[in-house]
Amino acid sequence: MDSKHKELFEKASDLHRKQKYNEAAKVYTEALEALSPKNNSTSRRSSSSSNTQSIDVETKVSYLMSRGTCYLKMKQYDKLIEDCDSILALTDNKNSKALTRKTIALSKLGKYNEAHDVAQLWSNVEPENTQALKELNRLKKILDALQEEGVGEDELLSSLEDMEAHLPLDGVDQTLPSNASKISSKSQPQLQSGSVNKKKNNSSKQKPVCTDSSLYCSYCDVQCSTHVDLHLHCTSQSHQAIIMSDEGRDWKYRPPPRGVTSDEYILCSRYPRCRFGDQCTLAHSDDELSEWRERYKYRQMKMQRAKEKKLHGIGYGEQILEKWMNSPTPLNVLTESIDDVNVTVNADYDMTVSSKKSSHTWTFTLHCKAPRQLNRVALLYDIHRSHFHISSVSFGDSKRQTQQEVTPNCQEWVQLKNHNNNNIKSTERLYRVKLSFTSQIFGTFRQSIIFDFGSEPVLMKRVSVDAVSPSDMKQLDEARDTILCATDRWDRSNKSIISFEPPVIDSTDRDKGLLSFYALPTTTDRLVNQTVLNKSLTKNNYTSRMHDLLYIEEMAQYKYISKYNVKSTLQIISSFLLLPGRMQGAKFAQNGELFAQMKLNDELSEQTPAGRLVLNSCNAVFISPFTFGKPQDIVYDTTVEEKGKGFILLRLCKKCVDDNKLKKDTEWRVEVQFQLNRLPSCEMHYAVDKIPDVNMVFPDTSASPNIPWTPHRQWSEKLDTRLNPKQKEAVIAMTTPLDTKVPPILVIGPFGTGKTFTIAQATKLILQQPNTRILICTHSNSAADLYIKDYLHSYIEAGHDEAKPLRIYFKDRWVRTVHNVVQRYCLIKDGAFYMPTKDDVVKHRVVVATLSTSRYLSHLDLDPEIGRASCRERV
Repeated sequence: MDSKHKELFEKASDLHRKQKYNEAAKVYTEALEALSPKNNSTSRRSSSSSNTQSIDVETKVSYLMSRGTCYLKMKQYDKLIEDCDSILALTDNKNSKALTRKTIALSKLGKYNEAHDVAQLWSNVEPENTQALKELNRLKKILDALQEEGVGEDELLSSLEDMEAHLPLDGVDQTLPSNASKISSKSQPQLQSGSVNKKKNNSSKQKPVCTDSSLYCSYCDVQCSTHVDLHLHCTSQSHQAIIMSDEGRDWKYRPPPRGVTSDEYILCSRYPRCRFGDQCTLAHSDDELSEWRERYKYRQMKMQRAKEKKLHGIGYGEQILEKWMNSPTPLNVLTESIDDVNVTVNADYDMTVSSKKSSHTWTFTLHCKAPRQLNRVALLYDIHRSHFHISSVSFGDSKRQTQQEVTPNCQEWVQLKNHNNNNIKSTERLYRVKLSFTSQIFGTFRQSIIFDFGSEPVLMKRVSVDAVSPSDMKQLDEARDTILCATDRWDRSNKSIISFEPPVIDSTDRDKGLLSFYALPTTTDRLVNQTVLNKSLTKNNYTSRMHDLLYIEEMAQYKYISKYNVKSTLQIISSFLLLPGRMQGAKFAQNGELFAQMKLNDELSEQTPAGRLVLNSCNAVFISPFTFGKPQDIVYDTTVEEKGKGFILLRLCKKCVDDNKLKKDTEWRVEVQFQLNRLPSCEMHYAVDKIPDVNMVFPDTSASPNIPWTPHRQWSEKLDTRLNPKQKEAVIAMTTPLDTKVPPILVIGPFGTGKTFTIAQATKLILQQPNTRILICTHSNSAADLYIKDYLHSYIEAGHDEAKPLRIYFKDRWVRTVHNVVQRYCLIKDGAFYMPTKDDVVKHRVVVATLSTSRYLSHLDLDPEIGRASCRERV
């Protein structure tokens, strides 16, 4: 019986996710009946105390709450009220969510007196819940309006219909219709006294009231008199908390950390032994991570709705940040120093505290001379905003300071016109601004405060607090070994760069030619043109637009990776074992060189965009040694020798080793800059220019493909019996003879559905057709090797020599790192790989390569027939 109600609940939840609310409600009812078979009637009525003791109260409340969500969605408010009553009977009238829903349902039915009583009970249960107080005030206004002369309940109920569009699933409605606002305006303190009355003879006795709908905030039920007042309201913390809240949905897991995007949500590597518990800012399961991303999308949707109503209240800090990110000269927007402005602070910008409940205040003293004056102070970032606030602002000179009015929990201070300080006789201007921090949890909190003196650039100062327990101080010290900071990119104009000698990889003349021919644009004027703005991709603009988009992508990568300079402690070693999955063995440093292992922290892990960029697109690293805590002007060019999960291995040249007197099994403190490998991007440019006919990427889609399907082919004995029907359909399409015109075949499926197996079986059948050739081209070497190790090798061993492939490996890849079976099909001479000639390709009917190495085929001047056939299959 216990398992039956759980199965029914899971079935109902699945129907609920599919938005089949009527069916879900019925199955939830069956689950409730299975949970309490002796008293089925309690599924929609209050349970007696004796029955309550024999039922899992928590489970029943959960089932009733889920069914109530369905009733709410279907607007069956009577049934919703019955479920809420059942929940309240089980919880001694203390379930706030049931009180919330019952309040909403009664309001929807026009039972405002009963709704007001329930809202009063709700506010008593949760006295600090601002939503409960808002709903109680809203209902009070409605009841007051009903008592006004000339206003009927039916009319008011009709005016409340538009609230349905804003009704949250679990919270209270934050909106008030326009006419309800007008008739109850006397209860709003910011407006003039009096209320709008339907009777004309009374209207002349009342003072005018601002009823401009464009100045009304439907989220907070606030009518403003000017656009300035509306902006100040929309930027207030209370308004932002409402429009950025993810309340209104049933959430199962912890709330996600605020101030970060969904791409930055990652799994906690320490769970289930995470010492931070519920205070951890990383997800503790795949399900929790998925819900966090869903909650982020939900908040984005609510914010978008607020933007459409022009009630999102973008703050000054957000405006400056957006301008800085989009400016071609960001230092002209934000800077950490301004001429004629001297800034001192009473404490370190970066603080460490060892108490869970902690607080700190920075006092910034800004010295400047007339006519400069401070116009605005604001916090820049949303992340950790709730822990910081501007607590004090004063101005004057060294002898006298005038305190300015600062709102509680102030996030932005603006100089009022009537407090202009031009009347100060002294030419000296001195401002004191206090920034306060409070927290009751452990963690790292960062914020930037900006000072606007009336012109750009705006002055910015960064602060941070590490709140950590004494027992975790060791882990904090280890984390400080990989501190992220922002700085200028290093080049020969600002650093003395020592090149790696001798070069690990000799760049070919062709590679040098590609890098010079497809050089990055020096200005955005050449890059951002009409081609980029054109939304449609056509045969005429394909080539130019693809070049522009590739440049834009590369510049975005440069901009993204330039944010990451890593101060790290490298482990100097002379050898390392090869990563699992390759042949057993190790690499040893030679000719006076050494290796250095660098750990990647969470912000540069393979789960983050920055980490993926480093691991996939960086083949070199610049290193600047630290001497007496400061980096030197000398920078050493090092190469990335190996990449693993959470670390990279660098190869240090002999000069670097000798100059810094490095020894194995020691540590070396350095600052690191990652360098992007531009060659793959240049190869993509080259591929665009090499397309012989644009019709290849714009095939004729007007004629439907004619795949010769027959029962004989579907059930042919040549097909592997392990193929399922869908896989057989794909094989038949891929093995269509070359004289039959078909479009490219795209095989799609999630991990483990047999895509590689299906394509391998198609490869064997294509080889049975005369004069056919196959190019298997993959994204990675491991995927390419899979075709050989798992499928083609055994097929060849069975006597099918025509399937013997040519495996193309990059010439500088270390042979020992490649599986011995795969080596049998590679081109190896004197212990090294070499690139194929035209004769090498012609001798083989199957060529296996990666996207990177396949480009060498385009330089071999292959015959058109061979070139056409080699494109038969591209994986």
